[in-house]
Parts: sequence; C-alpha cells; structure tokens
Amino acid sequence: MQVTRLHGSKHNLSTNMGIKETLSDINADHPLHKAKAFYFLFDAAIKTLPRHLGMYYKHTLLLSPHQVAMLLSVRPFLLIFGSPVLGGIADKTNKFRHVMLISLLTFLVTYVLVPLVEPVEGFNCKEHVHFNHSANHINISTPVFHKLHKQIVSNGARVKVEVHKYYQMVNEEGTNNHQYDGNLMQDLYYTWPFDMYEYELTDDITQKVFNVILLITIFGEFFASPSETFADLYTLRALGSNHNRYGWQIISGLFGFFIVSIAFAASSDIRLQLKDDFCHVGHVINYSPYLFVVYGLVGACILIAATFQYRLFPKPTAPRKDDGCNCDCNFIKALPVLAETPAYTAYAIAVIFCGFACGVKQLYIYHYLTELGGPHQLIFVVLSVHFISGFLALLASPYLLERFGASNLIAGGLLLNGISFVVYSLIKNPWLILIVEPFHGLCQELSWVAIVTYAGAPPQIGAALQGTVHGLHKGLGLALGYYAVCVLILKFGYVGFFLATGLLFFVVFGFYLFVIRMYPKEESIADSYSCYSKIHQQDVDSDGEETVEMFQKGDYNNETLDRSFLE
Repeated sequence: MQVTRLHGSKHNLSTNMGIKETLSDINADHPLHKAKAFYFLFDAAIKTLPRHLGMYYKHTLLLSPHQVAMLLSVRPFLLIFGSPVLGGIADKTNKFRHVMLISLLTFLVTYVLVPLVEPVEGFNCKEHVHFNHSANHINISTPVFHKLHKQIVSNGARVKVEVHKYYQMVNEEGTNNHQYDGNLMQDLYYTWPFDMYEYELTDDITQKVFNVILLITIFGEFFASPSETFADLYTLRALGSNHNRYGWQIISGLFGFFIVSIAFAASSDIRLQLKDDFCHVGHVINYSPYLFVVYGLVGACILIAATFQYRLFPKPTAPRKDDGCNCDCNFIKALPVLAETPAYTAYAIAVIFCGFACGVKQLYIYHYLTELGGPHQLIFVVLSVHFISGFLALLASPYLLERFGASNLIAGGLLLNGISFVVYSLIKNPWLILIVEPFHGLCQELSWVAIVTYAGAPPQIGAALQGTVHGLHKGLGLALGYYAVCVLILKFGYVGFFLATGLLFFVVFGFYLFVIRMYPKEESIADSYSCYSKIHQQDVDSDGEETVEMFQKGDYNNETLDRSFLE
C-alpha cells in the first residue's frame, strides 16, 4: 500500500491497517530521510576540511601562517555575502534546488583545482650554499617557514634566526653536532666548524602560489558557500511547525563528521616532526586520499540534493492587515525592522561569538593538546567525548527548546564557551581538558540548533534570513576564529589568548542575558516577521506542481515525522 496523501488533519496511526505497516509506507519516501542522508555526507566532507586544508597549505605548499589564515578565512568571509545574496535570489525565483546544485558543483570544482597548483618545493626547495674550504660539513638544509633568512659565520659564531623559523643542517659524518636552545618552535641543529652558510627563500614563488590559490578559492567559495543554508531551509520547511525537531535531523551529520575524523586521525600522524616534513625529506603526510574521499562525498551530496523538493509559497498579491501581515515580503526591507528589536540585535551578536568559538576549537584545539605534550590517544578520546556530548545534546534538543527556549540555550552556550577557554588557559596537563570537553554538545551543537530554529524559515525571505544567520555564525564568526588561531596565538601565546577570549565571552554573556531579560522576545523571527502567518498557503514543488497535502500548513503527524529516526 502506498500512502500519498494525508488530508489536512493528523494521520491516525492506530487504524485497522496497523501502526507498523503505516509507518513503513509513510517513511518509504519521507523527505526527512533525504535530509538525514545529506547531512551525514555533507558534514563528513565539509566540516573536516578546514583542519586538513590548513595542514596541506602549511606543510605541502609551504605557505606562511598569515597566508594560511587568509585562505582558511575566505570561505567563511564569503559566506557573509554569498549566502544572503544567493538566498535572496532563490527567494525571488523559487529555484532553491537549482541554486543549491550550482553551489555544490562549484565547491567540487574548486577543491579539485586547488591540489593541481604546483607547490613551492616544485620550484625551489634546494639549498644554496656559499663556501670555500669547509663545504663538506654542510649536507642538507630544510626551511620550515618560507620567510627564512639565516646566516651563520664561523668567525665570531654569529647566528641570526627569526622567531618561529627553524633550520636544520646535518654533518655528513654525523659527528660534532651542537644543539642550540633558543626561542624556536623546534631545536636548531648546526655543524661546526664551517666558514659560511646562507639560505634565503624569497617571497616571489610562495606569493605566486598563494595568489593562484586565493583566486580559485574566492571565485569558487562565493557560489559554493550557501549549500548548507539551503539544506537547512529544506529541513525546516519539511518540518513545518515542528521546527524544534531540527536537532534530530542533523544527528546524522554528527555521525559522518565523527567517522571521517577518526578515520583520518588514525591514518595520519598529527605529531609532525617539522624537520622531516619538507622537501620530501623523511616522512610526509599524503593528503590525496583524504581529498578523494571529500570529492566522493560531495558528489553523493549532489545526487541527493537533486531529489530535494522544497516547500514553496506563492507570493500573495495584496497581504491584508487583518491576516496578521506585519511587513513587506522583502528581506532588504526586513533588516531595519529586525535591527530595531533589541533582542534580535543581541541575538546577532551572540551568533557571531558562537561562530568564533567554533572556529577556534575546530582549528586549533588538537594542535594545542599536542603542544602540551598530549599523547596521540588523547585526540581520539576528545573526538569521542565531542561525539557523545553532541549526540546527547541533539537528542534532547526538542525538549530543551520547549523547556528553556532558544534564547536561554544560546546564553548557556556563551557561558560554557567562556568557561572552556578559561580552563584551556589554566591547564598544564593535557588530560585535564576532559573536565570541560563534555560540555561541547551544549557549547556547539545545542547552541546551533537554538540559533537556526530561532530564525526559522519564513516564506519569501527564508533563504535570505537563514543565509544571514549562516553568514554571521559560519561566516564572520568562524573566519574571526580561524584568523585568531593562525595569527593572534602566535603573537600572544596560548595562555594569554585563551584567558582573554574566555573573559570576553563572559562580558558578551552578561550583555546578552541583560538584553533578553529587559526586552524579552521568545517569539522566533519567523513567527514575528511573516507575511504569511495567517494567509492560506499552497505548497508547490520547484517545478510548479502541487505537492502532497501532508505538507500543507505544516499540519502533519508529529509521530510520523521523527519515528523514522528513533527506530
């Protein structure tokens, strides 16, 4: 038996056909199955990408920390503009599926092109030695950072090394080595005696490589940035009035991220020895297998997205005041109205800071543990704790949203992020990080669910609104987090950076809590700002055909909606 229509009212699961048969028939083509499959593949590919890209840019392309920071920040910064703009276009044209497919295809092409750029060592990764009678003492030189300039002169033993620059010179006989303990990331080994050795790797080649990668990334990421926005829009509209259950749908993404993270953490040694990581000297991590896995996962995402049928709403010719319309159905006109509401302004600030915390933790927490001397097994423990806490938080998210409200959950995320950063600054034993990591689910996953559901997906402005939310969190906030990791930590150190960040989060938490208490606005943006709150809505798919009536007004069976996940 095929169930194709559920007429307006809730479907009774206790009819004569039997509960089990009914659930089987309904779930056979349930739209949320597609959403769950998409999140699993998308999070496995996209959310693990920044960490590996950063290592690829640094260790394979030999780019500087500032250049790595800029490249990693391109996608989030472009998300600020690309997601709302392309979302607005989709709102106007009702071509959500087409825009999403273009976004995913552009992403795939972009990161197929990036590895084709010839790395620095392909041009100039050989030492230049100036010598007279003692050249046999110089065997190999290995630059770690591209702006390396070092001179060692035997007369007077003059040594010039910039901080965070590392150099290795090995005596070919393997004897008479000395160790220099300076303010360096790694020890400096040099031979003695010798007259003069000079190496200078100019910026020309690395700058050309950086410029090519930057142009590819900028062009590709502008169009690729809103792919997750359209996935969330599809899910929220499929959920209808049950948007609080959004967290249940993205649990599959948590599984995908965890599986890929564990697989690649197990297959690569994250504790790199810098002296062996350049110019193909010794062990070098090969990132090609990971990139091919990403290509396959994104390709599968494209196939699933091609089957999406978005719930669309025809624009009313003349919205009536007595129907509850309180706006013009235009997102540009909506922004000033939203900004005038203190609770919504505080919400936007909180979204940025939650994204900032995600950026810092995504990119550097594992490297920080390694810096503290944490064993390789600790990374697996942290990943497992993140997965378990995130799973429990998402599983409980509908009940927590109903009990505490989205605003209070966002405030809780700010507070716990502040506590986490302060603890990071205080610990000396890397295992002590497990004190706060169980709160990861509340800091990250539950906060994100509250952020998305609070905004909602109102008709005619849903894609632009969700695009703006994604732009603030996964765009501006995430980019600032990436930049802080790559640049500010090098300047202020781990302890100072984490302590200052934690205190800043306490200030933001106090401000946000004050605003939502003084100017309470628990009503979501979609509920308070919608031209369609009381206007009859007819659903059409992306080809203009009427969809099944189970989606009409979001009035379909709550039990049917999520029984597929729970079972």
